[in-house]
Amino acid sequence: MTQVTRWGNLGYCLRKINVIDDRKRHFVKFIHSNTIKVQEATAVYFEIFYLLNNKGELEVKKKIDNLRQYNTEYYNYLKPLIPLIDEFLRNPENIVEKAN
Repeated sequence: MTQVTRWGNLGYCLRKINVIDDRKRHFVKFIHSNTIKVQEATAVYFEIFYLLNNKGELEVKKKIDNLRQYNTEYYNYLKPLIPLIDEFLRNPENIVEKAN
């Protein structure tokens, strides 16, 4: 996240404070690693829906299988969202109703 967001500002300030007083370094590492997880999970999730919208279901399944086999880190980001993707693939009309 950039410094433009509140979350980015928090991370920036914590890193600066950590230079002077490193007692909070574990908290800074925790915030940083979890921020990256959220960003990457969101990016992979949107990539899947982009593929679905532009290339179709077969390409989505290929992408998920490719991640599972060759990029387990990114597959693990996507893994908690796979039930939602599967539900959307089974019934795309009702997913919007369930989201509301």
